[in-house]
Amino acid sequence: MAQDMGAVTHVFTHFPLELAVYAAALPRATPAPKGARWVKISDLPGEALPSVMRKVLAHALDKI
Repeated sequence: MAQDMGAVTHVFTHFPLELAVYAAALPRATPAPKGARWVKISDLPGEALPSVMRKVLAHALDKI
């Protein structure tokens, strides 16, 4: 079951974006979706992510 983590607002040059953030616990053996991969929380700082996704991650990690 997913947990509602609230919303994150990010403003781009020409428009604001509000993202609903959810967290879910999955069994460790759950395969990543096709074309994706799981990343350990400790490895996230080294990932190439857009600033809006870093904002979402910071928001979610602050709540768990």
